[in-house]
Amino acid sequence: SPDAKLTRGMVATVLYRMSGETTGVAADAAKTFSDVAANQWYAAAVDWAADNGIVSGYQGKFSPNANITRQDMVTMLYRYAQYKKADTSKTADIATFGDAASVSAYAADAMKWAVGDGVMSGRSGNLLAPKAQMSRAEFAKMVSNYLA
Repeated sequence: SPDAKLTRGMVATVLYRMSGETTGVAADAAKTFSDVAANQWYAAAVDWAADNGIVSGYQGKFSPNANITRQDMVTMLYRYAQYKKADTSKTADIATFGDAASVSAYAADAMKWAVGDGVMSGRSGNLLAPKAQMSRAEFAKMVSNYLA
């Protein structure tokens, strides 16, 4: 299902598996986020991601089943790269994109890195589409670009 929407729980799980870590504790995720039950398939991954500063949630919730936006995914991948001690200093001026002003402040550094490092190139019409939902195919391409 490459065109299916990507959820926040899916992204946390992929990054968790990419890391090779096994330190996440499902019960701890349930304590951290009121909407992450310990019996969910993504719970240990969400706990690991929270413990390592990759996710922070909002008002005590993680929204694991919500479709992820492009800026949230890039922010999680940026924080993952920092967690892995990758070089995140290569950035680009995103002001050249027609919708650069719609990038949220918390995601600005991550977007600059993603464009500068070649992880993300934007959508047609010279748009970053930061608040657009991501497909699984887009995510796979961005992860592939990150790992290249």
